[in-house]
Amino acid sequence: MDVLVISGFFTGFTCLFLAVFILKYGTNAVQKSFGLQNFAISLWGFGNGFAGTATLPNEAVFWWQLALTGGFYIIPLLLNHTLLLNNISRKKLLMSLWIWATIYPLACIFKLDGMKVNYIFNSFYLPQPANMFYILYYLI
Repeated sequence: MDVLVISGFFTGFTCLFLAVFILKYGTNAVQKSFGLQNFAISLWGFGNGFAGTATLPNEAVFWWQLALTGGFYIIPLLLNHTLLLNNISRKKLLMSLWIWATIYPLACIFKLDGMKVNYIFNSFYLPQPANMFYILYYLI
């Protein structure tokens, strides 16, 4: 088993346990935001872990898309957590990040992301950009 797989599953299980615990026993918005952030990190971790164990390219694409979706939601959740913690209101910035993070999962559903995978090191599939949408999304 690769280090990618082990670390992905370890991150996924740890953050999922933490997210469930925080969302169940959290009492205020800061704690709930932290719980949701841990849930997004667990999606990212499980996606990386299952992508590392994928045996078919289509299966690897699905798991990488799940991992990247969790990764994109980490950014607005982290900003939301920080803003709540410091009692700052930046609704326009936060809304623009939520919209930006939601574009990628929608592109995955409609097959517009153009993700392709390469089998490297005789071990696992790694994503590779296939069209300009994929490249521009990461640059912006």
